[in-house]
Amino acid sequence: MNIFLKYKLKKKLALVLAFLLVAGTVYNKEVWMVYADEPSDEMTDPDDGSVTSGEVVLKDDSDFGFENYDKAVYSITYAPELTLQNVASGGQGTGTVTYSSDNEAVATVDASTGVVSIHRKGKAVIVATREADSEYKSISSQYTLEVDGMEQTDLTFFVAGEVQKSYTDGAYLNELVGAASNVIEYSLEGEDGVATVDAATGEVTFLKAGNVTIRAFVEGNDYYKEGAASYKLRILKGEQADLEFEFASP
Repeated sequence: MNIFLKYKLKKKLALVLAFLLVAGTVYNKEVWMVYADEPSDEMTDPDDGSVTSGEVVLKDDSDFGFENYDKAVYSITYAPELTLQNVASGGQGTGTVTYSSDNEAVATVDASTGVVSIHRKGKAVIVATREADSEYKSISSQYTLEVDGMEQTDLTFFVAGEVQKSYTDGAYLNELVGAASNVIEYSLEGEDGVATVDAATGEVTFLKAGNVTIRAFVEGNDYYKEGAASYKLRILKGEQADLEFEFASP
């Protein structure tokens, strides 16, 4: 066997030995991950008793949620200075619980107590988050708060019910009171050709005798729902003036 061949065999043998040495090192190298009851930064190899640093994986928490509202959506009607007391609890973790709202124009929440203050109608998502502790991961719970507007209960016409007017009066304006918004639209229903109504002011113009219903629609706002009111208008035939012959009889 020549020198060159011997050199090649020795070189290959050296490479094989080096590979086996590295493989053995990698094989014996372990990354420790444990779901620990008592977390520790060190783990003991059960085979040889050696201590190796490892990564502690926190456990999942569960059964954490709001006490009062177990539904995904909670509906409520707005009222001035309305507040809600609703705290989150349960689970195994001991981290600090904080609260937040995704729409503070509708509702704000005290970050530490969970007391919700309602500001207007709309929707807001209220979230409670418990921080991670030495054993358990962070966990959150939430519900959607739907705030509906109040009814416009004071909405009515100044003269409610039925109004009777004579055709000879020509027109009539019945004032709308108790509206929560200045955006009002008036409409007329009833016999054709009896009267017309001004959509902006509500003034009714008489065209002939008959019966109609005048309706007012009021837009809602940040605090109130849409509202509506109506009254019936009976337009009576007018009295004729005294009749006289142009030429009196002799």
